[in-house]
Amino acid sequence: MLLDAIYQYLIIFKRETVENRENFRNADDFGVPATSFTVCTFWLIKSLYKIGETKAAKRLFEQVLSYGNPVGLFSEGIDFATKRLLGNFPQAYSHLALIDAAITFSGEDILPDECRH
Repeated sequence: MLLDAIYQYLIIFKRETVENRENFRNADDFGVPATSFTVCTFWLIKSLYKIGETKAAKRLFEQVLSYGNPVGLFSEGIDFATKRLLGNFPQAYSHLALIDAAITFSGEDILPDECRH
């Protein structure tokens, strides 16, 4: 039941943020968002893959990879409109999330037995 609720939330979140960015049209305490955290984008990709939205996850993954710099490095954030890399650069957390998403696509569990809980 909890997994069904999480699945439904991710589907709605994907529709509202990835497909038409509904959540980003309204101002919050900081104004209207103009960038996304790269690490969160890769987390979304992994989550979409895990709930069975593999085509959407792969499509978004390939799209986000195209935003990297000429040698494939990422910053902390990506501007929605220009796709310009903003914030700390290079950002280790963004790259860890990228690697984690890529491992998810491979379908392999690379953790040694002693690291699993």
